[in-house]
Amino acid sequence: MVDLTDVAGWIKRIVYRLDRIEGGWLLENASITRGRVRFIGGLLQGMAGAVFEWIGTFNLTGAFTAIGSSIFRGPVSITGETGTLDVEADASFGGDVAITKTLDVTAETTLRELVSLLSDMRVVGGGKIDLGGITLEPSVVGGGAINFNPTGSIFAGLGSLGMISPDLTVMITLADGRATVAGDLRSAEGLQAMNLPNPPSDTSMFVALVDEDGNFYRGPAA
Repeated sequence: MVDLTDVAGWIKRIVYRLDRIEGGWLLENASITRGRVRFIGGLLQGMAGAVFEWIGTFNLTGAFTAIGSSIFRGPVSITGETGTLDVEADASFGGDVAITKTLDVTAETTLRELVSLLSDMRVVGGGKIDLGGITLEPSVVGGGAINFNPTGSIFAGLGSLGMISPDLTVMITLADGRATVAGDLRSAEGLQAMNLPNPPSDTSMFVALVDEDGNFYRGPAA
């Protein structure tokens, strides 16, 4: 009960309490137990070196903007069917990075240290592997090619192997149990053929001629 005999003291105490409410002094050491604080169209701002410390679960729905350095000392998970992490600036990883799903890189990538492949590497869509003066092309002539730029290339197709130089193309075709060489065939140090089969009885025989430069020619019928 208020003592009405001390009206001046009563008014003084009311003014003091109003000053504390208007000045926000009561919030300097405030707590909410099993309640709720709601901001509608307002701003929660910490100034002059204020620290925001949250112990428990923090659920955020909506846009989140961090300006300045951000440090995460524990696991960070991005989940959901449409959950993405978009980084529009330079990013640096000082620790190990494990990628357990598909990695889609749409820009030029530079690897500056040793790279170990513990499984297969697939090159599709007309891609190439450039090794400086050597280019590997997996999708050439139905098989693949090794290009020794600019001196020539070796390519393989279905049952064939080809060698191309700036002025010569040689094809080796495997079919019907034999290898057929198409192109300019020369012998620099000598040519020896062993275990040759006997020709069929109805096969026309020709003489093989070799000139002084090692060029082979088909001569007249034997």
